[in-house]
Amino acid sequence: MHAPETSSERARRYCLSSLLRRVAELGVDHVVFGSRRSEDHKDMWVIAAWRRAKRPEAFVRVDFVWSVAEPALWLADVVAGAFMWWLGDQCDEWHHLDGKAEIIEIEEP
Repeated sequence: MHAPETSSERARRYCLSSLLRRVAELGVDHVVFGSRRSEDHKDMWVIAAWRRAKRPEAFVRVDFVWSVAEPALWLADVVAGAFMWWLGDQCDEWHHLDGKAEIIEIEEP
């Protein structure tokens, strides 16, 4: 979710930065994302800029894989869906993920 005046790509960059920073803090050195095909270059361009700026989140290795080739990539969508249902008071199954998923609220500077 993001403010209507924030573009989805800008919101994605904020989320990507926060996610990569958090996984780096946890000692993760390789992340695999579901490919957005023709859009993957946008993420790589941003990560390359972060590397030039020596931002710590930029040094996590990032690969893009077509989700059909790696069914586990759908897990992120399942978790996001469960969270959105919980936020919208449509379902109370989030408790199954409580303590297993970390919610990070990101504020645009």
